[in-house]
Amino acid sequence: MAVREWLNKNRKWSTAGAMAVAVIGIGLTIYQLLPEPAETKAWFTTDDGKTWFKDSNRLVPPFQRDGKEAVLAKVYECTGKPFVAYMLKYTPEGKAIYEKFYAAEDAKDPNLDEGMLMAVRGHARYKRPGEAEWTPENDIRKVTEMFYPKCPDGSAQDPLVVWP
Repeated sequence: MAVREWLNKNRKWSTAGAMAVAVIGIGLTIYQLLPEPAETKAWFTTDDGKTWFKDSNRLVPPFQRDGKEAVLAKVYECTGKPFVAYMLKYTPEGKAIYEKFYAAEDAKDPNLDEGMLMAVRGHARYKRPGEAEWTPENDIRKVTEMFYPKCPDGSAQDPLVVWP
């Protein structure tokens, strides 16, 4: 029996099949048009926070981008004006721990222990744009000040986080 004959004899099934294909096609089109979830992205900077770019949040800073060192940038905004409040990077040891963890996670290693990330404590370094030195995370007072930024224009409002 030819395909055309079968379709003519089984109109209900052929209509249902065509509708299913159409619904799947529309669904896939809509899915591709949806924005990528923000939680998979992060802001980074290569010029001390003057500009920033969006990339995967699984990149462990510092890393090389266009021949420059890229670090994580925490972007906020006040009165509609975005700014980098502070930046983050890891020591070589801390970076190695994160990369090992991500590799095990990507490989779906059944022995993956999220507790291994505790070993990264003490390896983060923070800095505000314009500062010369990176502050170790154990300088609690200074790091906490960075975590609660003030608006650059001196306004009293609380800055809002800008998600990628």
